[in-house]
Amino acid sequence: MTQRNNGQNQDYKTKATAVQVAGKSKGLARWYWGTAGLLIVAALGVSAIAGRQDAQEGPEVQELSDDSGGWADATMRKAEQAAMEVMEDIDPALDAAFAPVYAGIPRYLDFHYSLKGEWLELSASVLGQMENQLDEQLFAGLEGRIGSISEGLQADFDRLWLASVETSLTENREAEAPFADLARQSVGDARNRIATTAVVFGSLGIGGAALAVVPGIVAKKLGPKIAGKVAVKTGARWATVASGAGAGGILCTWAGPAAAACVVVGGLISWVGVDYAIIKLDEHVSRDEFKQELEALVEEQKAAIRTVLQNIVRERLHSAQTERKDVVMTISLDELPGYKRRMACEAVEEIAPRYARVIVSLNERSPATVDALIDLLAQSEDSRLLAPWVDRVEASILDADLDVRLNGDLKIKVQVPQDLQNGREMRAVLQMGDLEITSVWTEPNSYGNFVFHMPVEDKLPLLGHQRMRVNLSQDGGLRQWNRQFVGQASFLPHSILPDRPGLAVIGETGVATWATGNSESAPRVWVEIPVSGARLEGVAPPEFCTI
Repeated sequence: MTQRNNGQNQDYKTKATAVQVAGKSKGLARWYWGTAGLLIVAALGVSAIAGRQDAQEGPEVQELSDDSGGWADATMRKAEQAAMEVMEDIDPALDAAFAPVYAGIPRYLDFHYSLKGEWLELSASVLGQMENQLDEQLFAGLEGRIGSISEGLQADFDRLWLASVETSLTENREAEAPFADLARQSVGDARNRIATTAVVFGSLGIGGAALAVVPGIVAKKLGPKIAGKVAVKTGARWATVASGAGAGGILCTWAGPAAAACVVVGGLISWVGVDYAIIKLDEHVSRDEFKQELEALVEEQKAAIRTVLQNIVRERLHSAQTERKDVVMTISLDELPGYKRRMACEAVEEIAPRYARVIVSLNERSPATVDALIDLLAQSEDSRLLAPWVDRVEASILDADLDVRLNGDLKIKVQVPQDLQNGREMRAVLQMGDLEITSVWTEPNSYGNFVFHMPVEDKLPLLGHQRMRVNLSQDGGLRQWNRQFVGQASFLPHSILPDRPGLAVIGETGVATWATGNSESAPRVWVEIPVSGARLEGVAPPEFCTI
């Protein structure tokens, strides 16, 4: 509508100008601009339709020609896009898999608000078996249903991928080009590898492990709620039964020698009656709320399983992408001119030394250094020759444990000024994160200074900004109060490392210290922190750069 109005305004202005200047007829001007407007609208419409078709069809697979590597790349990219359509199947499949769970919630609520259910839940809570109760009542068979979804998604992914590749191979079976046979053979080999490397649900680990915790998570969240309700009800029962037992003792006097048994039976009847009444009252008050809470917990776990299934498909996509990059590299080694290979190897020569330092040196693993290396790798990720190598190097870094970890006892060194030296003992308390370590009272060395060995048993990771506090107590003897000193330090793990290679080194940080009493001076304190890091499994440079 806007386009038509603009055309009409333009028509009116042009018509007036034509009358004044050239004396053209009104009908001719209207016909001319109307036709032009229609042509523009038609052209825009055709362009938009073509754009939508391109977006829907994905990467265009050109005919197998002189650019055989490009043909292979486009062929396999199109297959990947076709295969990723299985993502749309996840939600309907999950809805079907969880339908019995949601349908079982009313049945579970009936069980929960019954005498039998409460007693069984009470015993399960005491024995730590709430998970088994929920699994039996709600989640029976869910693991098998999710396993079937996982295997079906992977089978469908492979089927769609293979069908797309097969179509492209068929369409280009007779094409002739310098490297056409190599391209067809390489893509065909990749097709065969994909067809024979299906991953089953049980072997993935992530699928079964994520599903197995569903009843446990729900039980952990519901357990305290159920236990609290049981405690309240139990208190009410005992109060009622106690009063009932007193009255029962009077009423059972007729039983003579059997009076004691009569009292027990009466107490049991009171217990059951009170229990039933409290359960029904609880159901009337809280059933709807408890149902909503239970549905929310199930929905939360359903979302977690959805993420697991999506990651399984993405992992399958990653395998297909790796195949594509290997295929394109194989073709390009023969197809591309020699100077392209030399350019690729020059990039490797820039990356490899920096990567090697990350492998063997802890101080080369700071976030800034690693990010810079990843950015450098990204510059070559689209290279036909280097893409497979870049992916493997990047994965070896991002999947590795790059944490700086404590690796032994900390050592506090205290240099005491002359005016504070009294020849008496000192004690240190160190706090850092979750660590709090207290030393034994220690004698000064021959220089009047102290060294405290602070034992650390676990190789704890130093994550992010670290804050350290050191408290020192100096024995003042019988005539003086003990002197107290406080020290603080703040540091990033990589900032304390020595400037030398190694995966097991000793870092050091100074501690700003001051006296809490009347003393104007304070000891000088620094802490030695032994740390270590895991060794990375390195990725060798591409073979074509080492020959």
